[in-house]
Amino acid sequence: MRRFCWVNWKLIAAVLLPLAFAGCMAAQAVQKQNESAGAPPVWTSAYNAEQGALPDTSNWKVIRQEKNLVVRLAPGSDWSQYREVAVGEVRYTGSEIKLTPRQIAQVTDFLQKRLARDLRGVKLASAAGASGSLRVNANITDAKVSNRMVNLATVFASTIPGERDPASVTAWVLDGKTQQPVACVELSGGEAGYEWFLGFRQTGPIRMALRAQSQTLAWALHQMGAMIAAEKAKTPSK
Repeated sequence: MRRFCWVNWKLIAAVLLPLAFAGCMAAQAVQKQNESAGAPPVWTSAYNAEQGALPDTSNWKVIRQEKNLVVRLAPGSDWSQYREVAVGEVRYTGSEIKLTPRQIAQVTDFLQKRLARDLRGVKLASAAGASGSLRVNANITDAKVSNRMVNLATVFASTIPGERDPASVTAWVLDGKTQQPVACVELSGGEAGYEWFLGFRQTGPIRMALRAQSQTLAWALHQMGAMIAAEKAKTPSK
């Protein structure tokens, strides 16, 4: 029986290792293709400082709060005037010690593309005749690379948990005309598992979290009208 099990493990290794190698090669090919298409500039502390201070949200009303999601509405915001939403600028404002310049460029480019895809399908609860537009700028406020060997072990043994909080994002929703913020969405957590292609990269868990957060952001914007209505219903009339 022991000899049979040993032979089986050898057979499994002989089948899975070439697949893993092929997955790595395919991931590298996709990465080179994306890089040849052009990556965004690398965000530095100097560049981020030049953009000025971020808005103070201490007096903004929280209209939705969950474990990995906080939605704040700026005072005086009229959500009914907006008809469409589009992605704006994606920046990395986390510690530059945690990621290399190349990794920063990779994850910001990844989130930019995910937001462009996910926000395209958002339907806003607009009033009749609404013509305003929204622009979403996203700041990756924290990100953690993972160990390749841990990734590999996780891919082959699904019982090993992945990184629980590999990335955090703050999305600033701006009025397309005035460029003033009308809402802020804070996202953290994300998917905890791994995939074949993303799992072999150090930034794989970051990308998986960003993908989930992009989808959550699109959902939050789609539900914003309902959130605001629910919050108004809770507020007693004066």
